[in-house]
Amino acid sequence: MFQSNFLRRVKADNPRLFWFFVTFIVLTLGTTALKIEFPPLYVYTMYSWPSKQKDVHTIYSIEYDGRVFNEPELWNHHRRIMFNYSISYYDKCIQADSSAVDALPFLSKMNAILGAEHSYIANVFTTKEDIRRYPQWLKHYMQSLIGQSIKRIKVYRIEAIYQEDGHVKEISKTLLCEA
Repeated sequence: MFQSNFLRRVKADNPRLFWFFVTFIVLTLGTTALKIEFPPLYVYTMYSWPSKQKDVHTIYSIEYDGRVFNEPELWNHHRRIMFNYSISYYDKCIQADSSAVDALPFLSKMNAILGAEHSYIANVFTTKEDIRRYPQWLKHYMQSLIGQSIKRIKVYRIEAIYQEDGHVKEISKTLLCEA
């Protein structure tokens, strides 16, 4: 049954390549068992992060001209990613005193690897001015998405919990931004 599997064929054709594969497999399994990342070939945090169990969940709600933005045909569209990711990113940046939250960890890793901060790398990240202009950008993006003029938008951060009966209970509702 296993007479012609991949590793047997590689061992017969190229013993060095076979031992490379075996070493890689053993190292990957060993580092995974020890919960150590095995770069540069496989870095878990490049693709995902551990899911943490939490009691309080954060939900973002957008209101435009006094109406809640929740149109199902738009939320099933690929553009919804702009709302889901950009609003949570904006929230994290505001909590970090209007700094790009992804810049500092990356730049500190680059300093450790290269020995000096490179200005061209720092220019890739969101600036404080970009973060300040986000509410106006979101308003323009929503106008183009729904095809109508919007006078005012408000984005709320809602903290909620699941109750024993399965219903969601709102704990707090905070205005995140408006334009």
